Amino acid sequence: MTMRQAWLNENQRLVSQDNFGYDLPAVEAAMKKHEAIEADIASYEERIGVVVELATEIEKEGYYDVRRILARKENILGQWSLLKELVAGRRTRLERNLALQKTFQDMVYMIDWMEETQVQLLSKDFGKHLLEVDDLLQKQSLQEADITVQSERVETLNTAALKFTTIEGYQPCDPQVICNRVNHVSSCLEELKQLAAKRRAELEESRLLWAFFQELEESEAWIREKSSILAAQGYGRDLSSVLRLLQKHKTLAGELLAHRSLLQNTIKRGKQILSEKSFGTVGIQEHIMEVKSQWKKLEDQAAQHLNHLQEALNFFQFSAETDDVVAWLQDAYRLVSSEDFGHDEYSTQSLLKKHKGVTDAIDKHRLHVVALHKHLVALPLQYRDQEEVQVRMGEVEQLYTEVAEVAVLRQQWLHDALAVYRMFSEVNACELWIDEKEQWLDKMEIPENLEDVEVVAHRFESLDQEMNSLMGRILDVNQIVQQLLDGGHPSSTEVRGCQDHLNSRWNSIVELVEQKKDQLGSMQRLQNYLLECQEIKSQIQEKRKAIDATQYVGSDLGGVLALQRRLSTMEGALSVLEPKLLHLQEEAERLATAHSARTMDILLPFDDISVEWEELKRTLQGCEDSLMVASRLQSFIQDLDSFLTWLVQTQTAAASDQLPNNLEEAEKLINKHAALKEEIGRYEEDYERLQTMNELLESEDAPLPQAALQQWLQKLDVGWNKLLEMWESRREVLVQAHIFHLFLRDVKQAESFLNNQESALAHVELPSTVETVEAAIKKHKEFTTTMELNLHRIKAVIEAGESLISQSNIYSERIRDRIDTLANRGNQNREQAQRWLEKLNDQWELQRFLQDCHELGDWVYEKMLMARDSSRDETQKLHKKWQKHQAFMAELAQNKEWLDKIEKEGQQLIKEKPELSLVVQRKLEEIRECWQDLESTTQAKAQQLFEANKADLLVQSYESLDQRLGQLEGQLVYVDQGQDLTTVNKQLKKLHAMESQMEEWYKEVGQLQVQAASIPQQTQVNQTVSGRQVAVETRMARLIEPLKERRRILLASKEVHQVGRDLEDEILWVQERLPLALSQEHGSTLQAVQQLMKKNQTLQRELEGHRSRIEDVLERAAIIASIRSPEADCIRVGHDQLAQLWDLLWAETERRQLVLDAMYQAQQYYFDTAEVESWLSEQELHMMNEEKGKDEPSTLQLLKKHLLLEQTIEDYAETIGLLSQQCRQLLEMGHPDSEQISKRQSQVDRLYVSLKDLVEERKSRLEQQYWLYQLHREVDELEQWIAQREVVASSPELGQDFEHVTVLQEKFTEFASETGGVGQERVTAVNQMVDELIDYGHSEAATIAEWKDCVNEAWADLLELMETRAQMLAASHQLHKFFSDCKEVLAQIEDKHRRLPEVRARQGGTSNTSTLQRLLQSFEQDIQLLVTQVRQLQESAAQLRTVYAGEKVEAIACREHEVMQFWKDLLTSCEECRLQITTETDKLRFFSMVRDQMAWMDSIICQIDTGEKPRWLNRTRGV
Repeated sequence: MTMRQAWLNENQRLVSQDNFGYDLPAVEAAMKKHEAIEADIASYEERIGVVVELATEIEKEGYYDVRRILARKENILGQWSLLKELVAGRRTRLERNLALQKTFQDMVYMIDWMEETQVQLLSKDFGKHLLEVDDLLQKQSLQEADITVQSERVETLNTAALKFTTIEGYQPCDPQVICNRVNHVSSCLEELKQLAAKRRAELEESRLLWAFFQELEESEAWIREKSSILAAQGYGRDLSSVLRLLQKHKTLAGELLAHRSLLQNTIKRGKQILSEKSFGTVGIQEHIMEVKSQWKKLEDQAAQHLNHLQEALNFFQFSAETDDVVAWLQDAYRLVSSEDFGHDEYSTQSLLKKHKGVTDAIDKHRLHVVALHKHLVALPLQYRDQEEVQVRMGEVEQLYTEVAEVAVLRQQWLHDALAVYRMFSEVNACELWIDEKEQWLDKMEIPENLEDVEVVAHRFESLDQEMNSLMGRILDVNQIVQQLLDGGHPSSTEVRGCQDHLNSRWNSIVELVEQKKDQLGSMQRLQNYLLECQEIKSQIQEKRKAIDATQYVGSDLGGVLALQRRLSTMEGALSVLEPKLLHLQEEAERLATAHSARTMDILLPFDDISVEWEELKRTLQGCEDSLMVASRLQSFIQDLDSFLTWLVQTQTAAASDQLPNNLEEAEKLINKHAALKEEIGRYEEDYERLQTMNELLESEDAPLPQAALQQWLQKLDVGWNKLLEMWESRREVLVQAHIFHLFLRDVKQAESFLNNQESALAHVELPSTVETVEAAIKKHKEFTTTMELNLHRIKAVIEAGESLISQSNIYSERIRDRIDTLANRGNQNREQAQRWLEKLNDQWELQRFLQDCHELGDWVYEKMLMARDSSRDETQKLHKKWQKHQAFMAELAQNKEWLDKIEKEGQQLIKEKPELSLVVQRKLEEIRECWQDLESTTQAKAQQLFEANKADLLVQSYESLDQRLGQLEGQLVYVDQGQDLTTVNKQLKKLHAMESQMEEWYKEVGQLQVQAASIPQQTQVNQTVSGRQVAVETRMARLIEPLKERRRILLASKEVHQVGRDLEDEILWVQERLPLALSQEHGSTLQAVQQLMKKNQTLQRELEGHRSRIEDVLERAAIIASIRSPEADCIRVGHDQLAQLWDLLWAETERRQLVLDAMYQAQQYYFDTAEVESWLSEQELHMMNEEKGKDEPSTLQLLKKHLLLEQTIEDYAETIGLLSQQCRQLLEMGHPDSEQISKRQSQVDRLYVSLKDLVEERKSRLEQQYWLYQLHREVDELEQWIAQREVVASSPELGQDFEHVTVLQEKFTEFASETGGVGQERVTAVNQMVDELIDYGHSEAATIAEWKDCVNEAWADLLELMETRAQMLAASHQLHKFFSDCKEVLAQIEDKHRRLPEVRARQGGTSNTSTLQRLLQSFEQDIQLLVTQVRQLQESAAQLRTVYAGEKVEAIACREHEVMQFWKDLLTSCEECRLQITTETDKLRFFSMVRDQMAWMDSIICQIDTGEKPRWLNRTRGV
């Protein structure tokens, strides 16, 4: 126990010492030493346990001094616990020290890197040409990128170091030291960044300088090249060569203009470089002046060459124009001096047209002559004073004067000749026409026939047109004659006589024509009236006969419909006749007044027409009343029969019991059933209409078959209701079948899901590794997710099936079987998937445990080899062997937890999965055996190394350390304060290295003390070691003060030199920016002012950001200046200079900002004004565009665009107003450019006003063009419409029979009415539009008038075609009506023939003479009606024969002969029948008289034979 207690005390003392060292290697060595101590302590735990067990055994055996033993045991346990706590605390402190020292080491590395980079940034190599400067700039960019990356790293290191200043409790270092190091690193980084920025600025300046030199050299070469080109060119020999040279010079001028801006920019950059006073500015000004002089020479040379070329061009152009004018004047003189004045009107007129063209050309060439004069005056003296030029100009003027005079004379001669020729030709033509018409009028007699009258009237219409045309020609002749007389023509007498003769002839022909036209018009009106009376009378008679012949003798629907059609046709014809009668009456009164001698002949036909008209209206009214009821009844019965037929067919279709076998068939049956419902819906209106018609017929007193009709109606109601019920029942069955088949489709999909699941679950195997198990689990989870989704679908199918069962579907039993099958299979698949997932999880846990055991076994085997390998440790020192083995033991102790963890996991796995206990238990036993072997081997090797000799190592270490301390002491004898900042920094670096060595030696001494403590006491070796140790410690203590004193002196010297350097840098910085603040350049454009403002604002921000730096430098300099020393005097001077320059720079920057603000406002106004003027000019160019559109859509599009543009221009007034307001503000401020600003504003206002005027003009042009296209479209549409109507109006179709002709006539009447109304409206609208455009003053008024004439002519032609078509249809109607009437009359005659036997039959079976007489009279009255119809047929045939010819005349005669033959036969039969009836009547009358006489005689005989005697006298007398 004593040995254990001593060991514990020694180790407590050892771990309570915190001599970790002051640099990273020392702390790392202390950490390794501590790990060895921990390993030693951990291995000693078993011995403590042995002591405790021994004390327990002694206590159990009842040892007499057990209390002392127990007390010693408790003491040992307490010390053991204290030792463990001390070890843990020391490890924590070591870890903090280690982290801090690593951070410090990184800071040292960072500072070294910064110093290396500073050396590169302080280089004075700025390149000797442009390419080299670009290369240096690329390298500078890379260095700046490195600085940026290292800045982030420095920030990270500073943050990590500052964390140690806020740690509570143990602190591994003084916080002030940490802060100082952090500040030092940050200041070094800032200094490095400033050097990088300065280096980049210098390189940029160098690049600008060398770029400037290169551009100047290129400009000089270009100027020399162009100067040589100009010197080599001539001035041309003719016009074409001069033009080519001018084109080349124009190209050269463009190149000069483009290069001028480049040269100006280059010179501007050179001046800027001079103003900035950068390095390398020697010779820039001289070079710039030389280039400017060369450029000036080049411009003068180009201007002189252009002037010579222009003079040569003017001369050669003058010569060419003179030659052209002379040649043209010679040709014109030959034309105007011709002696040919024509031989008739046509030839003279042709010559006059040619001469007019020549005269116009002569007038135009007057401008050419004047232009030649001006051109001559503009020529240079060397060209203008040439004798040849003056002579040519005189020839041109003389020749032009002669040509103009001769042209005037020839024009007058041609006009006179043309007037005479025209007058004589017109007079001859007029007299010929007058002679011809006089002869025709003298021979003409007024005819009595209407057709001849119409022919003569048509001739007179043509004559009127000819006379109107001739009158215009005569007026032209009179005008020409008057002009000739006024002009004093030599043949004035002859011309006057010809005029008088022509006028007299014209007056006589006009009087004769008017006389003949009056006679002809009177006769034409009379003949038209008589013809119209005949036509109307015959029409009325025909209509009345047709009505009398049309009697309703049956109740069939066909007869009723035919009768209705005939009566409606008849009413339409009567409505047309009535206005004709009124017009005819008025015409009769006028004609009777005009022709008093033929009054009776005129009025008598109209009276006959009135009587026939009244008879016709009475007959028509009676026939209409008897037709109405029968028609309604027949129509109702027919509709009822057709509806019942449809009802039976539909009931058969609705009663079908067919069921679908699949989904497609179900959908087809449902669609078919829905179509049946639509059909029923369509027939529902017919059903309601039948019910309504039945009620209407019952309300009327019509002879209805009530019993049969009521039976049909009952069948109708029952069948309709039954049909609706059958449809609903069938629909329900089909819907259920459709839903069932939808359910079967979903069931098939669900079964396919289940089949896939079962197949997947049936082909699974357990994997044998962790990775494959994890992959299998992931795959199975995806499978289960898919299965759950499919199960939701299956569940939806089952729910749908349950719903169908609850709704009592007709397939409920089949649905129940399918959903039960689905549910069972789904549950089985779910359970099987869950079982397989559990197996996979068990397999994963087993394989993961086996993998962990395998990894631990490999690690134990590797460490076993290392513990047993002693061959490589033989060459190493004893101390290093011991440290390495201690680290190895610590590693074993740390990984003991790994073994415990595996054992815990194995026991847990055995507990949870008993079936895996054999495999797990066997693996755990193997691991435990391997671990125990490793621990025993490690303990044996540790004991072997612990017993080795340590004394020699300690002595050698102390001797080496003493020698190094002696060397350091020799270095501290000489103290160098440094002459500048660089030498001071180097001395500080050396001092820092010395201090670092001292810290390392302190750590080494501590380690040696620990090793010396383990040497046995009171030995010779121990005394030697102690002596060496005391000597080393004494020398180290002596070196501490010299190091501190040397650091203080160097830091003070560094501060003085640093302040001087900072003052120099800041003064240089202020001097670099002061020229920019004092610059008098304020910019001449808005962009220039903006750039200057941005530069000044950047300078202000830079000054504001740099103020803190300046103040800090001034403050530090003031502190040093307060010290009385030579160095302080220099600092004081620099302090005063920097303060003055800073104040001056700040004040000048603010003043420049105010000046630039004022310039910015003015330039902004100029810029806005330029933009407004540019916009207004651009819009003015748009307004001057003459584009009018190719068609109506494009013109409308242009008009819309113009309206939008007009609105934009109107809105732009706000911009003009804002600009004016800005102008007023500048004027109120008293800006120096107030006068120019006011002029610019006035110019803008004028431009805006002129632009608005242009907008209105363009709008007017576009509107006119749009109206023109719109009119053109209307005219085209109207002409197309008229053409389509003309196609209909010119149709040759005249009908095949009477009904067809009637339909065609009705359709054409509607067509004519519609065409007349619509066409007249459209023509009127077009004419109105044309008149409005012409009144508006449209530029295309002549074209519009032509369109109007074309439309009106087309409309007139269409009206004429429609009138012709109407007449042709009327004639065809009359012909087919004749044939139809013939058929009707023949039918009536045949009917009468059939009725004759009935009369004969009745006369044989009756004895009543009155009945026979009544039958005969009725039959004869019917025949009398036929007499009128037959007579009308004869009259119609006679009229048609006068109109038609050829085959149609033969057909008319044939039908007439057939009717007359039948009519004669009927009359003969009637006469025979009447004779028989008369004979029979006489016979019966005789027999009746005989019977009466016989009866009377019998009564008298009876009275005579009576035997009664008279009783009274009076009675006897009476008898």
